Amino acid sequence: NNYVDLFDRNLKEIPNYIQFNIVNRYFSCANNQLTSLKGCPKIVHGKFWCYNKVEFTKEDVIKLCDVKDSVFV
Repeated sequence: NNYVDLFDRNLKEIPNYIQFNIVNRYFSCANNQLTSLKGCPKIVHGKFWCYNKVEFTKEDVIKLCDVKDSVFV
């Protein structure tokens, strides 16, 4: 749970069977086809990358996830 790299996996959503709670370093779900941030971790102690099909805002991310470092959208 240090790094979660879902970059460029052609995901439309984060699969239900993947459950994140805390990610200790960074989380990337960027360069996919996501239309929702459902399934993202609750806490990321590092950076969070999520530029996607839908242009999420930093506020969209921090509503769902406590990001301790930077958010890149």
